[in-house]
Amino acid sequence: SQSVTLFENAHAFQRGDVNHDGLVNISDVTALIDYLLNPQQSICTICADTDGNQAVNISDVTELIDFLLLESWSEN
Repeated sequence: SQSVTLFENAHAFQRGDVNHDGLVNISDVTALIDYLLNPQQSICTICADTDGNQAVNISDVTELIDFLLLESWSEN
């Protein structure tokens, strides 16, 4: 039997946890906006795609703010 390690030191995916600190809060909105203004910033782009359209853009900021206000994700 052979085992393969796919991700070493990987963290669990959490939708909206853009700065990958284990929380989804306003600091993730800030990190996402900073990234959109300067794509060289380091973020979790998988977590940042909050609307699930396979792109990180301003619509993800809106989705993330809506989540923080409504405490639930819209259905996509």
